[in-house]
Amino acid sequence: MEDPIRFRAPWAKGRTGAAALLATFAVLATLWALIPEPQTGAGTVDVTRLVSAGAVPHTGATRRPLASP
Repeated sequence: MEDPIRFRAPWAKGRTGAAALLATFAVLATLWALIPEPQTGAGTVDVTRLVSAGAVPHTGATRRPLASP
């Protein structure tokens, strides 16, 4: 994708292209800093505690294959 931009867009060449790249990084860094971290609390689920009925929590041990009939 960069080749069509680099070779056909006049703003993407030379110092103008470097300035556009730096401006984009600055905007993204500012946006990253301004977006708040989500609060955990009511309505959140701890996925490490989810176990379906009858399932055995994984202990790291491997199971033996079932014997064939």
